[in-house]
Amino acid sequence: AWIDRLGEGTLPTRETVIQEGDLLHLVMREENADHVYAVLKQGPEAD
Repeated sequence: AWIDRLGEGTLPTRETVIQEGDLLHLVMREENADHVYAVLKQGPEAD
């Protein structure tokens, strides 16, 4: 995965917060897509 933010590409870490305007690029196996989308819909874990 990588994020395009303000014209620069960056590799996300566990601490990365996706911001409005970010373009998130994901590479995954098709059979894992439903799980990946579910994780993204959940949002960040509570501290």
